[in-house]
Amino acid sequence: MSNDIHDTSYDTLKVLNYIVNNDTICTSEIASILQSAKSERSNLRHFKTIRAFFKNELGIEVFERTGRGCYQIINKSILQQALNLGDKKELLSYMQILKEVLPHYYETLDDNMKKKISRAEKDADLAYIFHNNPMEDFKNNHALQDVEKAVKLQRKSEFVYRGITYKEVRPLNIIFMEGNLYLACVTEDEFAGGFKFLRIHLIEDFQMSVNEFNETEKVIEVRRFLQEFQTPFAVFQGDYQKVILEASPSVSKHFLQKKHLPSQEEKLLDDGKLLLTFYVTDYMEISPMIKKWMPHLRLIEPVEWKDQLSKELQLYLVELTNSGIYNECK
Repeated sequence: MSNDIHDTSYDTLKVLNYIVNNDTICTSEIASILQSAKSERSNLRHFKTIRAFFKNELGIEVFERTGRGCYQIINKSILQQALNLGDKKELLSYMQILKEVLPHYYETLDDNMKKKISRAEKDADLAYIFHNNPMEDFKNNHALQDVEKAVKLQRKSEFVYRGITYKEVRPLNIIFMEGNLYLACVTEDEFAGGFKFLRIHLIEDFQMSVNEFNETEKVIEVRRFLQEFQTPFAVFQGDYQKVILEASPSVSKHFLQKKHLPSQEEKLLDDGKLLLTFYVTDYMEISPMIKKWMPHLRLIEPVEWKDQLSKELQLYLVELTNSGIYNECK
């Protein structure tokens, strides 16, 4: 791979490769691993990204601290299994997303790596069907690479979004979720501390400034939030609300086998029902899941959200009745 490829994702994979093949790592070693002249703080981001990904996405704790800046690499067998492209359909699915959404990254892979991926995909096709969330059309997204460049260089930017001009924007990360690409950024807007998730394909007239932005306390706080948020409806600087749901015995197994949000906690009751606890920042983070699983999922706490859900359902039934659909179904 040529040295002119400025892809931090590639550096992260190099650190990951080191982790898979070694028993310990110290953050002071990362510069040597990457053969990088960047600061230790900059290189540390790759370590943090790997740790956050495996802990939040796959529920695997990869590191155990042994001293200042030094870690034992644990759960090696689970980690290696998670990285086995022939067996892990989620990673193959992510590769399909990479090829469609970020082809300019996929094309930087060497031919040997592409052949391995292609061979693994063909083998997996015999057993798997990939059914991701419908994805928006990225082919005509002219703003994407400009936004990406501004994120990497930490440059202030200006653009138009839904007819509103935003100036002095600090673009922090590009987030792929639910089939869409979002720009996580800090604006001069006073609402929600200036933080916003903006759909990239709706961004127009994107202009990157020559001025870099600093890692202010606000920016650092937002970066921390981006490591832990659970849904697109998460509220920056919002207080976490404890939510308790009750799942009927017929669907309990679906929640025992899979966490539907990273914060999910379960308690199986004697009658086969399952108490589920979540910690979210907004009603909209939890209500779509409740509606999806009705009538097998019941909201118990908080009471005010329970009342809000009840009002929404009553209004829905009234609208169905007025439209005549409800009577036809009866």
